[in-house]
Amino acid sequence: MLRIFRLILPLLLCTGACIGGAPSPAQPLPRASRAWVGVWALTDQADQLVNLRLEADGMASTASGARIHQQPLVVEPLAEPLTETLTAADLLERGQWRLREGGGVQVDYTNGWTDTIVPRAGVLVQRSWMPGADRGEAPSHEGPAQRLRGGQADAVGVYRIMPLRPEEAPWLLSLLSSGRAFNTRDRQATGLWRLTGQRVQIEWSSGWGTRLLPRPGGPHPAELWAPGALRSGAPSSRPLSQRL
Repeated sequence: MLRIFRLILPLLLCTGACIGGAPSPAQPLPRASRAWVGVWALTDQADQLVNLRLEADGMASTASGARIHQQPLVVEPLAEPLTETLTAADLLERGQWRLREGGGVQVDYTNGWTDTIVPRAGVLVQRSWMPGADRGEAPSHEGPAQRLRGGQADAVGVYRIMPLRPEEAPWLLSLLSSGRAFNTRDRQATGLWRLTGQRVQIEWSSGWGTRLLPRPGGPHPAELWAPGALRSGAPSSRPLSQRL
């Protein structure tokens, strides 16, 4: 997960299914592990929300936007505009997960961090260690772990937007279970999202609007509206999107 003072893993944006730093696919999990598959709400060292997705093939990924999580939950220009855009590493981390001895699961990320989700006194607890820390010692961070279910949980994650014009670069956006969204395109990189039928509608602080299909696989068609454009009218562009 993204944390203050954590090492940033450079992630390469590309137009295929790749992204730099992603581990090789793991072997299929034993049946007992599959009860942990799904989306979880965790926190980082600043107690900001990070969503963790555990896949059935043993892969793991997080969705976040921790560098600007402390901005108010509104869609309006920020009081102090960001001086730089977010990067892929600000929104996404990848790793592999497995059952751990003594119960629960362990997630090892490509940047050296480790998360565990363990039962304790009838509840599930997240424990995290920074790179190089002894996993047998006290964790670097500890907080609650909550399993998420339903359509909104299914949509949570990081998506690559791939413009059809060759002069436009791909960019990423993250959807968190709080209803917040972040992107690597704008300096005012925050927004709010909601489900409208089978699609996600995002309204960005910059005035742009995005609509996409929150499905794995793809790429799937998406729609973008420029600031001031009616969302009921024709979109300003029709890129492709893919959940990472």
